[in-house]
Amino acid sequence: MPPEKRPSGWLSSLACLGVIFFWGMVRLYWFDDKVFPLTFVLPLMLCIWTRRRWQLVLMAGAFLAMAFYKTTVSLRDSPMGSSQAQLLLVASVLNILIGSGVIASLMHMRTRLERKAARIKMQNGELEVQAEELAAQNEEIRAQSEELAQQSEEIEAQSEELAGQNRELLHGNQVLAGREEVLQAIVDASRKDTGHTETLREVCRRTLTSIGAPGQALAVMEWEESGGAFRVLAQVFVEGHAPLPDRCRGTESLATMVMKEGRTAYVDDFQERPDLAMPFNPEAGCRSALMTPLNSEGKAIGVLAVCAAVPTHWTEEQFRLLEWAAAQCGLLMECARWQQALKERTLAVEAANQAKDDFLASLSHELRTPLTPVMAVAGLLENDVRLPDDVISDIRMIQRNIAVQSRLIDDLLDLTRIARGRIDLNLQRVCLVQLVKESAEVIFSTLTTAGLTLDLAVEVDRPLWIRADSARLQQVFWNILNNSIKFSPGQSVISVRLAPLADAPGQVEITITDQGPGIAEEDAERIFQPFEQAAAAGRVKKGGLGLGLSIARAITELHDGTVKAWPAGDHGGGRFTVRLPLDLQPMENGSQDQKSAPPVPSAATASERPLRILLAEDHEDTGRSLCRLLIRRGYHATHAKSCGDAVQRWTDDSFDFLISDFGLPDGTGIDLITALKKITPGVRAICMSGYGMESDIARTTEAGFRRHLIKPVGVEALEDAIRSIVTA
Repeated sequence: MPPEKRPSGWLSSLACLGVIFFWGMVRLYWFDDKVFPLTFVLPLMLCIWTRRRWQLVLMAGAFLAMAFYKTTVSLRDSPMGSSQAQLLLVASVLNILIGSGVIASLMHMRTRLERKAARIKMQNGELEVQAEELAAQNEEIRAQSEELAQQSEEIEAQSEELAGQNRELLHGNQVLAGREEVLQAIVDASRKDTGHTETLREVCRRTLTSIGAPGQALAVMEWEESGGAFRVLAQVFVEGHAPLPDRCRGTESLATMVMKEGRTAYVDDFQERPDLAMPFNPEAGCRSALMTPLNSEGKAIGVLAVCAAVPTHWTEEQFRLLEWAAAQCGLLMECARWQQALKERTLAVEAANQAKDDFLASLSHELRTPLTPVMAVAGLLENDVRLPDDVISDIRMIQRNIAVQSRLIDDLLDLTRIARGRIDLNLQRVCLVQLVKESAEVIFSTLTTAGLTLDLAVEVDRPLWIRADSARLQQVFWNILNNSIKFSPGQSVISVRLAPLADAPGQVEITITDQGPGIAEEDAERIFQPFEQAAAAGRVKKGGLGLGLSIARAITELHDGTVKAWPAGDHGGGRFTVRLPLDLQPMENGSQDQKSAPPVPSAATASERPLRILLAEDHEDTGRSLCRLLIRRGYHATHAKSCGDAVQRWTDDSFDFLISDFGLPDGTGIDLITALKKITPGVRAICMSGYGMESDIARTTEAGFRRHLIKPVGVEALEDAIRSIVTA
């Protein structure tokens, strides 16, 4: 396309500045207190000649400034009223803008017309050339017609020519069939997922078949920049033809020339050009070769080559077929690289995810382990009547903070479980009213400490049954109530209202309202994202990880319910609603799903002697404090600090029960119970660990542990687990 013809930038710029100056003198100097009758469009038409948009914008901006100056300064003392001056300003602005738009359109239209004219001129030139060619062809046809009229032998020649054309058509059909074969090979290989190397080999086989004689071998060669050599990815050859080596050094040859030039080329006879023969060996039967570059992402990455055992002048059709096959091979190689990159990326992501899980498990273990002796000793001191009330109060404060830290660790692990879809629910038919009341009882001490009051309103006179995992659903209410406690001022009220929905039969709604600063509308959804906390006016962060509400929503949705936060209205305060589906199936034979478990007899009195327990724990404080607490509970407890120590003590003494940490200095709890099962088959054991992932629990259960307790473990929970196993 020829370049646009327009005046030079300096000349046009001087012209524009001169017109702006002249028009400014006319408007602002000569007619400073009068309305100049001529429009701004006239000088703007200069841009049709200059054909530069920035000059049009410059002139329009200058004229707009003149219009504003004229109406606000020059005509300020004129008899013209303010409304007329404003009307004049609006008219001038519209005149300038509309005129600029029209002139811009004319400039664009002129440019298009000139381009179109140039294109038409070019096409006319081509048509003239074609006309000359057609005229020459007509002369030839006329001459041939005269010859046909004079010589009848020409008819036979034309018949032979038609036969040749038929042969060409047949050959064209064969070429199309060959290309279809190559495409079918790609489709078949992709369906079978045989790998890109096998796909390339199949494409080469069918391409060689389509090229036909004299082609005897075809190879896909990829250039390795680091090694300076060609690597043969796939090759096919007829029987008796020598294969190419897997790698060929990258000296100057036909292959390197084709790749560097990016064009198809061939050699008739390598014996005449031995300098271009690499990697083909004329002595081994390759006399001629046709090569075309393999391209990927716009650059040459190798060559596709076909060779013959005899000197050959390759045809144009063979050129085209090889180039077409090279394009398909390039796409296959590019696809293979992307698949490999995606596979490596996937493996890296999976490894990173596994590393994260391993880190969380280790972090959980390291954080929980020191809490166990603290919780155990605190539980022991809480019941010590010798301590004054203020010390007992401090001990209870320690227990509450241990529970909070344990809850934060559990939240981190729950977040990982939710992200990987590994939360399993133990669904049972439970009474929602009772579950909400129990949730309120769990946080009663926290409410009292914060100086808050809980108002529980159950607007129903009958049991409301749902299918739920009571522990997990109680976690939902605990997390929401704990959020309200954190942001509620002292001496305020948190209300919990439970009622069926009148407009949605089969649904029940639990509304939790506090008197805190409330939630901003833009935060109503964001606070349910992991690690997010609201930041509305007056609502400052109160600590925590920002996981409670995210976990609450995930668990609620697993129960086919919804949880929503409502922005603070005129009344202020935060409001959350939890909607759950009711279980409307009638009870069978009037039975109830939730029954109290029968009392478990004391493990210490279940036999004639105290239960002998071996505690394998490498943490000195944890082992010492738990042993002391178990002894005070009536058990005979012995502390071992490693796997080897535990096996030796179990062998030397007679023990009834094993409590083992998961991680020990010389092995794991799984290694320990495996060794003890060889000594005492059916050994009763509890794994007590800071590792709380589902995979850890599954591994310990499979190894033979009856229970897996997650640290920190209170002595009551530990004793309950021992009793349940002993009396099972």
